[in-house]
Amino acid sequence: MLRWIHRITPMALCLLMAFGAHAQSQTGDPQPASTQTEAEKALSGSQFVQTSRASLTRRIEISERANAVFTLLASELAWGQGQTGTALATHELVLQKSQDPAVAERAMEMALAINATQKARTILQQWQNAQPEDTPARQRLSWQLALAEKDIPFVASHIDTVLNQASEYQLRRLFLLLAQSSLSQKNWPDSVYTAIHKAAQKHQDMPEAMIAEAIYSALGEYDRRAVAALQKLASLDGNMQPGSQITISLVGQLRPQVLTTFFQPESFNALPAVWQSIYIDWLITHKKTAAAYQALQPVLNHTQSPALYLQAVFLAINQRAQTSTILDYAQQAYALGDDTQKSKTALMLAAYMAERDRNQEARQWAQKIIAPQFTFDRALVQATIEQQDKHWSAAQNWLDKAAKLKQPGQFFDQQNLFRLQVVQANETLIPAQYLNKLNIWLKQAEKQKNEDLIAQIIFLRGMVYVDQLHQPQKAATDFRHYLTLRPDSVEGLNSLGYTLLALPQSHWEEALNLLERAHQLDSQSAYIADSLGWGYYLNGRLEEALPLLQYAYAQYPNAEVAAHLGAVLWDSNQQDKARQIWAEGRASKDDQYVLIQILKRFNINPATLPKLPPASIKEE
Repeated sequence: MLRWIHRITPMALCLLMAFGAHAQSQTGDPQPASTQTEAEKALSGSQFVQTSRASLTRRIEISERANAVFTLLASELAWGQGQTGTALATHELVLQKSQDPAVAERAMEMALAINATQKARTILQQWQNAQPEDTPARQRLSWQLALAEKDIPFVASHIDTVLNQASEYQLRRLFLLLAQSSLSQKNWPDSVYTAIHKAAQKHQDMPEAMIAEAIYSALGEYDRRAVAALQKLASLDGNMQPGSQITISLVGQLRPQVLTTFFQPESFNALPAVWQSIYIDWLITHKKTAAAYQALQPVLNHTQSPALYLQAVFLAINQRAQTSTILDYAQQAYALGDDTQKSKTALMLAAYMAERDRNQEARQWAQKIIAPQFTFDRALVQATIEQQDKHWSAAQNWLDKAAKLKQPGQFFDQQNLFRLQVVQANETLIPAQYLNKLNIWLKQAEKQKNEDLIAQIIFLRGMVYVDQLHQPQKAATDFRHYLTLRPDSVEGLNSLGYTLLALPQSHWEEALNLLERAHQLDSQSAYIADSLGWGYYLNGRLEEALPLLQYAYAQYPNAEVAAHLGAVLWDSNQQDKARQIWAEGRASKDDQYVLIQILKRFNINPATLPKLPPASIKEE
């Protein structure tokens, strides 16, 4: 049965009786507008006419009551459909005409439900005018108004009376209102904690009571009470409704030690699977992934919960477990889960396999992503797989599918799509076409006033100028613009600094300042170490340059870093080492432009570099 039926039926009956009483209390008969004939005048004193007039009066009263009841029924329907403003206004209108306390009570409930506290106070005043004597209902709603207005002294002084007088339905609602109020009000008098505790103890089989007890015990630092309330709540709500989930989150924020005690290993295994899953989520959210993975292990031996196996997949990937372990968890999650859980599992495994260049397995998992809400995610994963295999036409088809979808995915969004579109354009277009594509995207982003996207495109355009078109002056202009939008960007500082080193020497001092600042922000970056090392070399500071470039090459042995390190080694009288490093750079599949320029600078014929043995193939 619809929830509003429970309220409308008794209210309609109440209104019929109340309106009848109100009509009977009125003095004088209604005078319908009409012109009496002479015959009617002659009969005006007869019993027949008096009876007819009384009948007419009753029919008018019944009509008025029926109109009001149907108006209120329509108002309740509007309320149920989310038209809260219309519903409240209708109740206010009926209240003005009827002055009925029952209408006032419902109107005030509506006003409080949508935080219209000023209207609630006006309705309360109308209620008091119509019914001067205080009633439990008016006391309860006056107290709720005080709670909404954060009148803590009033709330504290009347909480015992209000909770003791409430029916079970009302008490459930009051407990939830108290729980909601804890979000905005942290400091309560001891009398409030005591009153809530006493009331909750009387209603230990009521989840709403345990929710309020757990939250307010955590607020008041009554840890044992909070733990006991959570234990009782877990037994009452094994499936964990949203209210219980919010309770766990709030208690975790207020008193993390309460959750630590509640979820002790000896009691954790006995909890319902959903509660175990929520705790694992809480640990993950607080970046305690190692603890989450450890807590999950003993549970997996006897659980049939797909949610727990899904978490195991995520945590195993996060903790870099063996692929066989991850696959075991994934197969369990997929076998036990519904379509949504199957699709989440498949999506994680497809992405995991793609990152390891196991693209055939990645495709197989991607094909298992079947839930509609993951259509966008699947398209992006499929595009990634095809790009890695250099199947550019297939990749473009998946990107086009994603671009046509209006809704983002559950894991990926438009930013992820844009990055893949950039990869696609970079790999399939010649530099001039790619530059034109970036300019089109930039105009669209500027039209949308999307500053984040504008910054990304400007940075990418700078990279095209410096890496593909070899126009460092234009690149420097773009990188300067980017830094005005992202002043503390390490990538921006490094890119501008490194680009300035390709310009005349008058720019090198500024370049070093930028690169040293970038290195201070991220001393572990191989890219920044390479840039700064090259900057020191150009400024004749070989002793400072060498360790930076050696570190960069150890972390990222590509052709450009090899070119820089070889130059420093050569000028440090280590020509054999330089030739060896250059040979390794020449053997790589990286862009050779910088290395070729360095070799020309030192008059080195690439054919004279040492021959390298075939590279060994490492198995995963």
